[in-house]
Amino acid sequence: MNILITNDDGYGEWGIEAIAEKLSARHNVYIVAPDGNRSGSGMSVNVATPLQYRKMGDKRFTCSGTPVDCVIAGLKTDIINERIDLVVSGINHGSNIGTDILYSGTCSAATEATLMGTPAIAVSLNISPDKDWRDRNNWDFEPLADFVADNLTNLMSLARPSISHAAVGDRPGVFVNVNAFGFKEFRGVRLTNCCFMKHDGSAKLTLNGVNKNDFTTVFWGMHTEAARREDSDYDACEEGYVSVSAVLAEPVAEFRDIDDLTWIF
Repeated sequence: MNILITNDDGYGEWGIEAIAEKLSARHNVYIVAPDGNRSGSGMSVNVATPLQYRKMGDKRFTCSGTPVDCVIAGLKTDIINERIDLVVSGINHGSNIGTDILYSGTCSAATEATLMGTPAIAVSLNISPDKDWRDRNNWDFEPLADFVADNLTNLMSLARPSISHAAVGDRPGVFVNVNAFGFKEFRGVRLTNCCFMKHDGSAKLTLNGVNKNDFTTVFWGMHTEAARREDSDYDACEEGYVSVSAVLAEPVAEFRDIDDLTWIF
């Protein structure tokens, strides 16, 4: 199987190398990844400035754009001359669960692949916030990389790529979101719902310069609280399971109890 791997942490980071090594043992793997950290880039896509790509080795490329740009290049340009069967995004340094999915460059890469008609899996690992995230010794990606490689058929079966020119009634596209916390062994796997992530932080605005027209702002993300929805991804990870969620890649409008609305023209 031809697999395209990308991430939002950047080319050569520990997580992407771990999953690439595992999948390369059984599959034909390509890497197109950002040339630097693009965490929190969401669905950002470059539409104005030409992007720069660099060949880093056999079937390996960097991109000056976002994770979404990497997927577009891998699926639509001649940078890869084979049909890609699956896109894997990750392994991300840090979880992407609940509403954090909306901000995640990791999940957005999987979203873009789904919209383009290719099955996609996003994979993320979290460790305790009291550990130094810059210390490689605190990260053990192998158990989660093994899980993905060993269960790739099952995970792919849960993905549902979007259909071009979809007719009314077709179900929206779905990508698979895999998360785990940094346990040496997992208790099993749970199919989960997405929790609501509340970040109790603050934004600090600072006057910059002497003309009182320039400002800088920094968001200080502090305590994170997950709403305990039934069968949530957060609860599964916290209890030592691998969380597997099927996440809609297409916007879906929902209306309730609006029959009595009066519209004015």
